[in-house]
Amino acid sequence: MKSNATILLFLCFKTMNAQQVTIIPQHQYLTEIAGSSYVRTGRDFSFINDTAANWQPVQGNKIFWNPFVTQWLYCKVANTGKTDRALKLWLNNVQAGVSRLFIVHKGKIDSSFATGSLLSSKQRATEDRLLSLPVYLRSGDTAELYLNSFRRQVGITITPLLMDVQHESANTNLDYWLVFGLSLMFVIGIIAVNIYFSFPSKELFWFAAYAVSTLFYSITISGFGSLYLWGSFPLFEENAAVFFGAVATACLFELSRLLFNTKLKYKKIDRFLKLFSIVNVIVSLLGFNLLINYFSPYTYGISLLVLYLVQVTGYCIIFVLSLITVFVQKQKEFMVIALLFGIILIVVSMLIMQETAVIPFDYRFHSYMIAFSLFPQTLIPLVFFVNRIKNQLQLRGEEIVKERLESEKRILNERLRLGKELHDDIGSTLSGIKLYSHLASSQMDAGDQQGLDRSLTTIQQSAEEMVQRINDQVWLMQHELQTPEYFLQGVVEYAGKMTASKNMLLKTNVDAFVLKEAAINYRELYLFCKEAINNAIKYSDATELVLSTNKNQDYVLLAIIDNGKGFDATSSYTGNGIKNMQHRAKEMGAQLQINSDAGNGTSLILKFKITQ
Repeated sequence: MKSNATILLFLCFKTMNAQQVTIIPQHQYLTEIAGSSYVRTGRDFSFINDTAANWQPVQGNKIFWNPFVTQWLYCKVANTGKTDRALKLWLNNVQAGVSRLFIVHKGKIDSSFATGSLLSSKQRATEDRLLSLPVYLRSGDTAELYLNSFRRQVGITITPLLMDVQHESANTNLDYWLVFGLSLMFVIGIIAVNIYFSFPSKELFWFAAYAVSTLFYSITISGFGSLYLWGSFPLFEENAAVFFGAVATACLFELSRLLFNTKLKYKKIDRFLKLFSIVNVIVSLLGFNLLINYFSPYTYGISLLVLYLVQVTGYCIIFVLSLITVFVQKQKEFMVIALLFGIILIVVSMLIMQETAVIPFDYRFHSYMIAFSLFPQTLIPLVFFVNRIKNQLQLRGEEIVKERLESEKRILNERLRLGKELHDDIGSTLSGIKLYSHLASSQMDAGDQQGLDRSLTTIQQSAEEMVQRINDQVWLMQHELQTPEYFLQGVVEYAGKMTASKNMLLKTNVDAFVLKEAAINYRELYLFCKEAINNAIKYSDATELVLSTNKNQDYVLLAIIDNGKGFDATSSYTGNGIKNMQHRAKEMGAQLQINSDAGNGTSLILKFKITQ
């Protein structure tokens, strides 16, 4: 850049006749200057009358600055009032790069003021979020303002205006509202993270990531990020908005894939959203390479443009999916998701219309639109997930109540069953004992010693059976037999004790996995097996007992086999033991096959229909 001495020498030989901007005193505190300004590009300082500089008048109330080019703005101002004016030249864009103001006044140049998003708050002329530079005009003075700015990454739109420092309440109030909005988004982010750790799932992970990345995107585009957080890291600041925006969009698309189950229902859409999420983040990361000159700004700009178009297409697709889910699939809870993407599409449309001058560009409206539209974009999915979790907890509560009622019902049924069995088994046994007791008394009086011995033996056996049945009930209440593993463990232990008492050999070939293929009441099966084992131990005179499980094409088989004396299975007479086992088999829904011949042992085979 030319030295200040050269600029002053050039100034002495130039006549300035640019259009003048009049600052109206007293009642006019804000003046837009874009309509009476001139712009150019170039690295060096050039005066307005330098024809080689190619100064061009500004059309409209906004100015678009391209990236990777030093931009210049010129305007001439005059204070025609009777009081001195302390003003600020506002750029009204939080992403303007390093910007320096040259004030030409009475043949002197003051270039001491600079600002920009790439400078920390202490390096800026003013600590204003929307970037401003001080301008002081005495009454009757005229000055020329030359502003240069340079930024890489993406182009920006500015709406320069001069504002009296005593009337900054509009921008201050805007800042307060933005801080309020960001505070709400911060709260939503904290809630989203807490919900994820309380109810971890993939959907809640992507929602939490979306809420946090959207919060940082809001901090970036509001200007508070560069002002307070990363203004000292220009390489990050210049790509921060693109990067956080890309991450937020990718998280939203991943969340949508899970919510709508596109992997199974809409495979082509799923591939599109997944590919876009990956490419979106990659392109945003390439922005950092652009800043260190590894990527063409033109190519990168085209990539961003294509990416934004595809992004809007993705929003439209998800919006249509949400409407289908609500009105066709009748899932009313997705109405808020449709509202979410409807808001996104409205905001995107409004921003596009502003940038393309379909509607007038207003920096305040622009700031409000971006900042406050992001709040419902995080609040709506939060409401969706809170409502879903509430419904899930309510459903789980109903299931717990139902399980508790069923458990109480099972306990009551077990009590009734136990009472019935005690009444039937023990009651009948006690009745028999009572009868034989009277008979024994009569035999004792009559001196019938043989009859008395038989009666006492019968009483003893009945008492032993009663004690054994009581022990069975106690054992069943103390052990859980709802799995084949516990059942087999109990049956093998019991068979081992019983065969050991008679010096019999026990062989087992059992497999719990075979039994799992059928629906079996293991409690009833355990009682069946005990009765079969007791009969074999007491009456078969066997030397060997075999327990085995097997299966064929349709049935699971459980066999209890002894090599004892057997009996005639075709006989019409069967004892109480056989009848009890047949009754238990029927209660279990199983088929009982009895194979026995005199002298050839006995085999009891239970058949259970395979259900799995």
